[in-house]
Amino acid sequence: MKVILLDFRAGGKCDLFHYGILNDYSDRINLTLESGHLYGVIGEFGEGGAAISYGLSGHLPSYEGSVWVNDSEVKWEELRSLAWYVGYDIYSTKESRRLYKHSIEKQVKEGIAKAGQPFSVKEVQDMFKISDERFSRNIKYVSGERYKASAAIGYAFDKQIFCFPWMNSRDLFHQKEHITNIVSVLLKANKIVLMPTSKKETLAALFDDFDIVDLDEGFKDR
Repeated sequence: MKVILLDFRAGGKCDLFHYGILNDYSDRINLTLESGHLYGVIGEFGEGGAAISYGLSGHLPSYEGSVWVNDSEVKWEELRSLAWYVGYDIYSTKESRRLYKHSIEKQVKEGIAKAGQPFSVKEVQDMFKISDERFSRNIKYVSGERYKASAAIGYAFDKQIFCFPWMNSRDLFHQKEHITNIVSVLLKANKIVLMPTSKKETLAALFDDFDIVDLDEGFKDR
């Protein structure tokens, strides 16, 4: 899959979990993303990395510019069907409290059935190294396993673009074991992964291979 952002600009309230819901706005950007690649979106918070990730995953009400997938322009609703915000589950933007009863396991099972995936629920649990105790809970109650639980759901639903929230170096290192495994599984499955953070040196300490989107300098290879 090839995703092309043309004159893309997003902005608004972004859910950054540990940091809360904060406003972020990106400058206009032109960027090509390809399957099987990890992209480090480099910039301090407020420079647009959070907005690009949140907007590309379809969680802002609108964006400017255009998004093309395999030579066809897609709209907001189509982005939501292709992209996944790591940290959310399929009910995260809905208000009904009764929906919070749905466990990680139940959502993975639903995704596998809906997408016609060739693997089992247990195989997904093992891929993302989710404990039995957390697998049976709702995503709101899985503590430090939230990101891998979320990625497992998106994987089960066959999402193609996985967008991480903006995180600083300290939090990326704190989540190192979880995040490196998530990215390894996703890249092996030929997914596109976006990871906004402040320093490329942080990503270099975690991953052997990635591409850089420097918000000050534009796109460039590592």
